[in-house]
Amino acid sequence: MNIFIIPSWYPCQSLPISGIFFQEQAAYLADYSMSNQIGVSLWGQSDKNLQWVAKDLLLLNKFLPKALYTIAQKKKVKKVKDNLFEYYNPVILWSKRIKNGNFQGIVEANDVNLKDFIRNQGKVDVIHAHVSFPAGFLAKQLSEKYKIPYIITEHMAPFPFVHLLNPDGSLQNEVFDSLNNAARIIAVSPSLSKRIKSFNLPEPVYIPNIIDEDFFKISSQNLSNSKFTFFCLGGMDPSKGIKELLYAVQKLLSNVDRPFCARIGGDGDYLEEYQSIAAELKITEHVKWLGLLSREEVRREHQTCDAFVLPSFIETFGVVYAEAIACGKPVIGAYSGGPECIINKNNGVLVKVGDIPDLATKMQFIMEYHNSYNAIEIRNDFENRFSKKSVIPRLLEVYESVIDK
Repeated sequence: MNIFIIPSWYPCQSLPISGIFFQEQAAYLADYSMSNQIGVSLWGQSDKNLQWVAKDLLLLNKFLPKALYTIAQKKKVKKVKDNLFEYYNPVILWSKRIKNGNFQGIVEANDVNLKDFIRNQGKVDVIHAHVSFPAGFLAKQLSEKYKIPYIITEHMAPFPFVHLLNPDGSLQNEVFDSLNNAARIIAVSPSLSKRIKSFNLPEPVYIPNIIDEDFFKISSQNLSNSKFTFFCLGGMDPSKGIKELLYAVQKLLSNVDRPFCARIGGDGDYLEEYQSIAAELKITEHVKWLGLLSREEVRREHQTCDAFVLPSFIETFGVVYAEAIACGKPVIGAYSGGPECIINKNNGVLVKVGDIPDLATKMQFIMEYHNSYNAIEIRNDFENRFSKKSVIPRLLEVYESVIDK
């Protein structure tokens, strides 16, 4: 099967974790069967150095490095595995007020990438777009031109992004048409599926994101913390509920005698504000700020913590919760969309969105009843639902069903 993947975001030098789940899924598909030939279409979609704004032209210290970087970018094909190739055709973007920001350049780059993949690997059986815009829109264009079926996996949180809505609350045509004409829509959580259907679109099939069960796993070491340790990982912005977590930590201090700490990983514009709030609440000795973490560091934190907590206001899925249960840890999440399809009575608890007293109570519950959670059972449940061996066959079934049509 020849699969052409168009991701709306993808890791690059300036944003190494942007769209990393799309990159990993392509690799998992390639590993699953050598008969799968996979091409990934890239145009620098997450590369800020290819996105020009007015101040880049006005400030010499910004213009020269960016200009040199842009000139150095060349069309190329990278062999990632014997059956996985990245087709890179860089596109310079600018203000949408001028010729729509060169979106036509993105369309043409994907057309060239597809033709190169066909030339090297043969006829494409299916196009898989991640996110309805821009990738889904691009997939629709190529599908119509080359008569290749396309599917879209939607990941937007929230769905849709505000700028993709019309003033009357309807979807912009580019988004609606892309989804409505797809051979199949995949949603990464039941709540997202319901949301998509509410726009009078075909009901998506639910297939969750994939977690690497060979990487995220229960530690082989018998670890024990002197303090009960909560691990939290998320971007430092209001949607992740970090501020609410800090207030819950303060509240928890007056409710429990057992020492505990919260180790918080991630970076973002609100980091300094959250650190100031922690100081004002006099909880700095109970909070450890970890900053950006590598994949290996994330695994270590999951494996060495006692429980994972992230009280997000909105999640389409919530990969970090699934990574935690892959490591056998109980989790605390909010009723925010994605966590409801991951967290159950055997692996953790859910809290009301933005409810600090409820969050503090559930954190206390996890501390008091931690020993009632069985790491092996949590891990087995994860493998049955979110592992490569569980999810990839379901994805391949969707491919085969649209090809058969």
